[in-house]
Amino acid sequence: WANGGSRLPHTWEWQYAAQGIDGRRYPWGNTQNQSLYPKLIRGNTCTGPEETTAHSPSGDSPFGVSDMVGNVWQYTDEFRDAHTRYVLL
Repeated sequence: WANGGSRLPHTWEWQYAAQGIDGRRYPWGNTQNQSLYPKLIRGNTCTGPEETTAHSPSGDSPFGVSDMVGNVWQYTDEFRDAHTRYVLL
C-alpha cells in the first residue's frame, strides 16, 4: 500500500472515521459493550487472532469502518508526545 500512493491518516481523519459527527464515545455508540471489541488479555499467553468478522457489523463506526477499538494502537501520520518511537511500516 505504501508504494501505491496511500498514506497513514491524519489524527483528525482517524477520529472522524471512528466516531462520525454525532458526538459518540465509541464507534458503535455511547455504551461500553465488551462484545463489540476484543477482550484485553494480559501476560504472555497468545490466544490467536479473532475472526475478522468477530465484532462487525455491530461494532462498526457510522461509516462502516471495522476494528477501530481494542486492536493495535492507532497509527496516524502524527506524533503527539515525547515518548513516541519510530515505527517501520
